[in-house]
Amino acid sequence: MKRHENRAWRRLAWPAIALALCAAWARGAEIAPAKISQAQLNGFKVMNYYPAKQVGPNMWLHWDPNPIKADFDKMAAMHVNVVRLLLPPSAFGYPDPSPKMMNELREAVDMAAQKGMRVHFTLFFMWTHSYADIAGSKTWAKAVLAPFAHDSRVAFIELHNEIKPEKAAEMSWARTMLPYLRTAVEGSIPVTVSVTGDISTSLSKLISELGLSQPDFYDVHLYNYADYEPYHQLKAAKDAATAQGRALLIGETSRATLASKFAGFPSFARAQASYEAWQDYHFRLAFLASSALGLPPVAPWIFSDFAPDSLAGITNKEEPSHKGIYRADGSPKAAVATVSAFFGSGQLDTSFNNGFERYDLSEGRNQPELWAGDTPSEATYEDDTTVSHSGCCSAKISNSGASKGNPGFYITPLANIVPESSYTASVWVKGQNATGTTQICINWLPHGRALQRGGVAGTLACGGSLSGTTSSWKRISVTSVAPEGTAAGRIFLQSGHNTGAAWFDDVTFK
Repeated sequence: MKRHENRAWRRLAWPAIALALCAAWARGAEIAPAKISQAQLNGFKVMNYYPAKQVGPNMWLHWDPNPIKADFDKMAAMHVNVVRLLLPPSAFGYPDPSPKMMNELREAVDMAAQKGMRVHFTLFFMWTHSYADIAGSKTWAKAVLAPFAHDSRVAFIELHNEIKPEKAAEMSWARTMLPYLRTAVEGSIPVTVSVTGDISTSLSKLISELGLSQPDFYDVHLYNYADYEPYHQLKAAKDAATAQGRALLIGETSRATLASKFAGFPSFARAQASYEAWQDYHFRLAFLASSALGLPPVAPWIFSDFAPDSLAGITNKEEPSHKGIYRADGSPKAAVATVSAFFGSGQLDTSFNNGFERYDLSEGRNQPELWAGDTPSEATYEDDTTVSHSGCCSAKISNSGASKGNPGFYITPLANIVPESSYTASVWVKGQNATGTTQICINWLPHGRALQRGGVAGTLACGGSLSGTTSSWKRISVTSVAPEGTAAGRIFLQSGHNTGAAWFDDVTFK
């Protein structure tokens, strides 16, 4: 090319290049995604947080640092290293957050740091404005985040809590706001957005809808069928994230310790200790699944139950008020020890009251914790403290002589079920004038059918028998291969058409 032609080309090219760079800057596209690996995320031990008496916007509107400091002390003792702070524009002021609220936010970050904990911000929490208001959204996000750009005390930023991939307006807004958040913090802090529902499919839907505006990593909230098939749910979510070259965090899971939430558990001990034991079991199921998949510990929702009258202006108050791992009075539930041990050393108790040593008085009888009784009208279920194969207790079924089916105790054991793999369940049994059918069964359940309630669905495999009065204990077992598509397994200890009684003790599943 001749020299004067080269000069002419430059005169034409540079304006076009400058325009392209300006357009990229306007989109925030010049900020590359923050690099965060799965190994880095796996080091996060996250706790969702409100003070018990200042819930939702009230945490900021009725600011009191004293209970927050006390709660942060407890979190640090539990090995929590990231505290989730939820920031509602309605409380902070929109589109311009008030200096008072920003001072409170800085104080909260300072208090966490003093206990060796980082924070993560959830922006646009309880969002009540229009998703079409992009200008206002940017103004608010920039004002909140700019003071924390390059602040290592902020672990990551969540654009929106449980955004809905099926909502076109939310997705259009997210496609603009996710890259903008990177601009607001100059690419110094990873950004994410959370999704819930059936995460085996909802995360893939989110990824599809976001197109080129993907977060730096994905955040899923494990609810829906999480009590019974967390491994299936999380594996599908991890596969979807890995296909995008991104890591995965499980930002929430919980189980309310509320009597009404156990209405579908027939012959389940109606006692507060039993509800709290099941919440603890829920966390252990989730921790087992996340650990097996190489994912970070699931984050409990939430640190504390909510005090009465702390949810002013919020509907559906009862269930959210009972999801804490601490009670509203500050005393710990059973899950606190489990969370602390797993956050601290990765230790996890994989028992499921196998020997029926734990029980609660309910409806005039001792009932074993964690186990429920199928078809309660067809048998009497109880924890017998006078008969045992080992320890102090056993599970007893009697009065099933007129039963139409095979009533039995049942539980979803602590295990990650891998389809097309073989499993064996066994139990020691003893009878008194036993008739009918006494056996142990494995109920293989496909995705979406793993509900902890009466009624058998899916594939059932059974083994063992018992008759008459036995002076010694007998071990019975069943071995079965989990069919393709299995998401969860359930153990049944059945004794139907029995005019006498049957006892069960020391269950194993492997």
